[in-house]
Amino acid sequence: MSNKNLVIVESPTKARTIAPMLGKDYTLMASMGHIRDLPEGSRLGIDIKNNFLPEYEVSREKKDVVKKLVSAAKNASAIFLATDPDREGEAISWHIKELLSENTKAPFHRVEFHEITKGAIKQAFDHSRDINKDLVDSQQARRVLDRLVGYQLSPLLWSRIEKNTSAGRVQSVALRIVCEREREIQNFIPKEYWDFGAKFMHENKEDRLYLAKLFQINGKKADISNTQKAQEVYDAVTNAGKYYISSAKTEPAKKYAPPPFITSTLQQSAGNSLRFSSSKTMQIAQQLYEGIQTESGEQTGLITYMRTDSFTVSRDAQNACREFIVSKYGDKFAPERFNFFKNKSTAQEAHEAIRPTDVFKTPESLAKVLSRDQLVLYKLVWKRFIASQMSPTELSRTTIDTQCSNTNDIYTFRTVSTITLFSGFGIIYSDKETDDLNEEDKKYNFLQYIKENDSSSLKELTKEQKFTEPPPRYTEPSLIKELEANGIGRPSTYATIVNTIQNRKYVEKKEGKLIPQNLGFRVNDFLVPTFPDLLNISFTAGMEEKLDNIESGGVNWTTMIKEFYGSLQTWLNSAKYEDAPTEDKAEGAINLLENFTGWKTPDKKTGRVFDDKKFFESVQRQYKKNKAITAKQFSALLRLLNKYSSQITDFDNFVAKFNLKKDLNDLSAQIEEENEKREQLSEERAESVIIMKSVLSIIRSSDLIPNHSFDEKAFVESLNEQIQNNRPLSSKQIYVLKRIAIRSRNKIDSFNEISATLGITPKDIEAIEAKKETPKESNPKIEEFIEKLDKITDWKEEGKRKIKDSAFFASLKKQYEAKKTLSPKQLSALEKIVAKYN
Repeated sequence: MSNKNLVIVESPTKARTIAPMLGKDYTLMASMGHIRDLPEGSRLGIDIKNNFLPEYEVSREKKDVVKKLVSAAKNASAIFLATDPDREGEAISWHIKELLSENTKAPFHRVEFHEITKGAIKQAFDHSRDINKDLVDSQQARRVLDRLVGYQLSPLLWSRIEKNTSAGRVQSVALRIVCEREREIQNFIPKEYWDFGAKFMHENKEDRLYLAKLFQINGKKADISNTQKAQEVYDAVTNAGKYYISSAKTEPAKKYAPPPFITSTLQQSAGNSLRFSSSKTMQIAQQLYEGIQTESGEQTGLITYMRTDSFTVSRDAQNACREFIVSKYGDKFAPERFNFFKNKSTAQEAHEAIRPTDVFKTPESLAKVLSRDQLVLYKLVWKRFIASQMSPTELSRTTIDTQCSNTNDIYTFRTVSTITLFSGFGIIYSDKETDDLNEEDKKYNFLQYIKENDSSSLKELTKEQKFTEPPPRYTEPSLIKELEANGIGRPSTYATIVNTIQNRKYVEKKEGKLIPQNLGFRVNDFLVPTFPDLLNISFTAGMEEKLDNIESGGVNWTTMIKEFYGSLQTWLNSAKYEDAPTEDKAEGAINLLENFTGWKTPDKKTGRVFDDKKFFESVQRQYKKNKAITAKQFSALLRLLNKYSSQITDFDNFVAKFNLKKDLNDLSAQIEEENEKREQLSEERAESVIIMKSVLSIIRSSDLIPNHSFDEKAFVESLNEQIQNNRPLSSKQIYVLKRIAIRSRNKIDSFNEISATLGITPKDIEAIEAKKETPKESNPKIEEFIEKLDKITDWKEEGKRKIKDSAFFASLKKQYEAKKTLSPKQLSALEKIVAKYN
């Protein structure tokens, strides 16, 4: 690699696409994303006293990557940092430079491009720049801010709600939005209303039939809220006798082209029309951005960078699009001047909207080289961009008001008809090749010729009772739209936010709807009243703006973090010591136990050792330091005092002084209830073990159908060993056992007996069968990786890793051969192994 230019990107795919564009004088390497970050585990990793200095570490799985980068950098003539064109990409480049600069004298160049095409890459390398420290600081500020909130709020949740719950600066606000919508739905009271529809005949002619809806009564919006009033209106209209046109207007209208996609609108559109999750949309968009091999053998990016909030489009792209529109549809479909779309004030104007890199690469021309998901998403992006640069749709909108009356009231029915005169950008979304009127337009074309005071006759009147409906539950697309509208989150974070509240089991997606679960409500109902300022939507949006200002150089990031941290500590202390005992009450409990010597031997329960003495000493240390303890800690001390009450001389005086008799009675009842539940659970587990012994005996004696994914017999034997040791099965283990039983049901003599025990339903069987029958499409990318790794003979198995590369690859290969798919995490792991051995 001596004297070559070293180019560092994030992924092997991106490297493969760019390498041929640069030629033999450049060596491409992949960092596999961030090469260092804040430490994993429980350590905060931020030196708060030293101006919130982040304590970055190279993760264990990235050490080999860093070692190779350092080795390559030593002999490089120049180093080009070609990471993504956003703050995350800028931070990755900065971290790489920080690590490599100690080991090389080669100059560093930051290259920025928004599409991976030969022209864009050349332009970027011809105009390299220094790393933008403001952009890096913005990313650091977000990382530190989110770390502080997550690491300091989450332990509070563990003590008040349950272990392994988490809070986040933005995720908790998103959860609040979903929970509040669900509460709206739960508290919604439907209201009755009535709709009236009429069929009128203009001039009493059958071929001039038109539909209308009751619009006004006496010039005010029609509001009919009960059956009696509905019948009165029905009788009045049907008996009116005379019906005439009170108003007839035909006006031209235009429908303008939509802007090209930005991240949020792409996620919303893909979610609504393709039923893609936000994370799936971004995953496929990344594949289209990083490069696809076309039929000609060229590896090129098909869309521009997919994390953007800017509607900006380059002049070259606009010119190419105009050329395509004119050649395909004609001059009139291209506007005289290019269409421009106004960006939000927070948008990064230097970025482009999401568009195809070459509009002449139509979806049809790429059908053979793209997977189904890639093709439909590319088609969505391609059509939207073409439409955004086309002429507006021209319409003719006719509004007809038909009136009738009785002695007291005037009833107005309204008809609105829109006819397309020129389809404009709409043609891209239809199969039409001309602008001829369609059958529906022809049917109501006569409406534009109706005049005021013309007569009509009523052919039919219908009334329908309806009830108002609650607001709809959020979907992923509509939640992203809500977050964006409120200024919460940014293009790089929307998918993560939506995923996190689902992965944490706070929200479940059912039939596309986001439904808060009990845990989500509990977390939200604790956080919102406890941290009203932190979880305020306006406050969160304001923080996003401050972070954006760091990016533009307007705010110092450590100053901003320092200001926020002061407020955070105030909020935390207020929450931590809410309902805390008074100082004299806490001190009294501490003093009673301070010189106590009759501590019982630590009691081992459910795998954990409870040491009364050590617990008391930890609370005592905290009290001496803060002169305060939490309500939960005082409750625990009260348990200890109650437990050892017969050995503590002044216990009764302490109880009387602080009026704790009722608290102790409640505590005794609680302990008794806990003991009863523990006994009941023990009995239930014993019963479950007996039942499962019978089920496993039947399954073990059957000839199971072989499964190439994993060794089912070995799995069943491991479950049997667990049951024989009187340890109950987990819900996940029972789920897998159900699947095994369903697959081999024809081999199991007593299947009906065990299906009832395992809770197997006909739907479960149908689901398994449907999965078996679904054809499995191969994945060219995965197969390429497998082919490369199959050729490796010298596996690097040194180190303390429990799972060796060769064994891990073998397991992934086996799964892919059986299922023709890998999870995103498995695919990422496979990609890392490929990069390691490249």
